[in-house]
Amino acid sequence: MKHKGSCHCGAIEIELETDRLPKDQVVGACQCSFCRKHNARTFSDPKARAVLIARMPEHIQLYTFGLMTSQQIVCRRCGVYVVMLLSEGDSVWSVINLDTLDDRALFTQAAEPRRKIGQHGLHGARRAGRQRT
Repeated sequence: MKHKGSCHCGAIEIELETDRLPKDQVVGACQCSFCRKHNARTFSDPKARAVLIARMPEHIQLYTFGLMTSQQIVCRRCGVYVVMLLSEGDSVWSVINLDTLDDRALFTQAAEPRRKIGQHGLHGARRAGRQRT
């Protein structure tokens, strides 16, 4: 299935392709202070594909905090948190804010609390001996 969405003003768009139906997706609720302040419901599936489209690249704001293990992409114009990126070597994982998707209401699973980024469902994104908050 293909899902499309964007920040509120449309400066940053997202396309998500996944084999799972929205009702079958595991929905996360990270408990870090950034995600809680944005009340984000998150999605991450190692088999999915996500594409960010910068319609107005000047409005992309990268934000990093804590252990500096991830970058949050926030729209500078409207303030919406779109996605979190984690990288290691040539690998990049994304954690998508489900509420940026146009069909977000189809993701009906209750959000499961997650204490660390590595528990968003990234399957191996948490490096040994290094915890993220």
